Amino acid sequence: MIITDFETGGARTIPKLCVVFGVTRDKVVGSRECHYDGAIISVDNRGKARTVAEYIDADDVKSLSPDGKLLMGCHGLITFWDATTGARIRDFPAPCGDEVAQWLDDRRVIVDSTRGFLIIDVRTGALTKAPDLPDHLDHRMVIGVVPE
Repeated sequence: MIITDFETGGARTIPKLCVVFGVTRDKVVGSRECHYDGAIISVDNRGKARTVAEYIDADDVKSLSPDGKLLMGCHGLITFWDATTGARIRDFPAPCGDEVAQWLDDRRVIVDSTRGFLIIDVRTGALTKAPDLPDHLDHRMVIGVVPE
């Protein structure tokens, strides 16, 4: 896996990952398996890999929060796991089938649903309609900072 910083042009190879769920200043979180069915792995700035969770199906995870604290999945329910321990934090009933969901910031997730774009508050589960967004969000988009 090669991660590129589009501001500086810097790139870094992360050999232990095939799928990336997110990047922070100090870690990259993803899966070693390219087919989304492997364990969740965190790789620090020194390249040291650590298993976050063997039991979370990587296919259920969509992305890592910008602050690196939570993993989010959206399959019928919107689910949040601790990105360090893999512990399931909370589930909210949300309009999340095969729709795309992405982090808006550390506290909110945006979901592209059949009802339009909805913003979900991670702490409360509150849903609000999102104003003025592009036609759709791409599930392959990952937002973050390249670790040095």
